[in-house]
Amino acid sequence: MALVGLYKIKEFDILIKSIDHNIKHNIRSNNEFYLTDGLQEMIRRGVKVEGFKVDNWYDCGQKEILFKTNALLLNKRKSCILQKEFA
Repeated sequence: MALVGLYKIKEFDILIKSIDHNIKHNIRSNNEFYLTDGLQEMIRRGVKVEGFKVDNWYDCGQKEILFKTNALLLNKRKSCILQKEFA
């Protein structure tokens, strides 16, 4: 399992309060304030968090994979544009 780092947060005000809470109470992981600790505080406050399945994972920290991902996304965009033109 991996945390791909994509979040859609509707309760932004609660996230800010949760991060502020962690800073005020010096709640850290590995001696740093992590976003994931803020998210955990949001859960503690009753915010519902949902995950979703990722079909593909591209490690764009590698040059070759970054190029392949870029090409894949450009081809998808081209396909969407062509579908709209012929619809």
